[in-house]
Amino acid sequence: MKDRREQLLDVAQDIIQRRGYNAFSYQDLCNRVHIRKASIHHHFPKKEDIGLALIKRYTEKFSEIIHNIPAEHTSPRAQIEAYCYLFDYTLSSSNYEKLCLGGIMGAELLTLPKTIHRAIAEFCRVNEEWLKEVIQTGITQGVFKPETDPDNMARLIFSSLEGAMLAARIEGREEYVRQVVQQFRDLLYIKPSRATAPRQKRPKTGVTAQRRTRSAK
Repeated sequence: MKDRREQLLDVAQDIIQRRGYNAFSYQDLCNRVHIRKASIHHHFPKKEDIGLALIKRYTEKFSEIIHNIPAEHTSPRAQIEAYCYLFDYTLSSSNYEKLCLGGIMGAELLTLPKTIHRAIAEFCRVNEEWLKEVIQTGITQGVFKPETDPDNMARLIFSSLEGAMLAARIEGREEYVRQVVQQFRDLLYIKPSRATAPRQKRPKTGVTAQRRTRSAK
């Protein structure tokens, strides 16, 4: 059974992923968890404290998830597919209501405390560094286009997925994120010949993510 602090973080994350940090209040937690505000302040004296704890926890869990992807998928192509599926799953499994915590808080950056700024920047760095390593490996192995710049492509993939989630929620289009992912494939992958082209499968990490990432994405 989770302790009270983790329970509060879980509920706060669910609310913020749907509505944003500025639309979240301790009263929301009181209503959902059925405790007094004084009990919340015992764990998190200020709203900034819960925001910072959330984004740090989210970064740690998401980092663990993506760094475990190569254990399930040895191919750089499959690793990119599995990574992209995490974003698609977050959106589709919540009926287009939940966005990435790092993305939705990043959109409110100018109104957030400086300590949270740094934590969001770290979330972005973790994602882009992981993507860069995978892309570089794919180039070395000859499965990604050799002219690809790993730094630029990593930033493109990460920022485009964050933006695609928001656009998909606005437009209510299930295929929006998947269409963006197809653009990455066209830009990044060296297309195999028809004789050797493997059949596309849903990344296994997506299934695993349903168990591992309920509190991460």
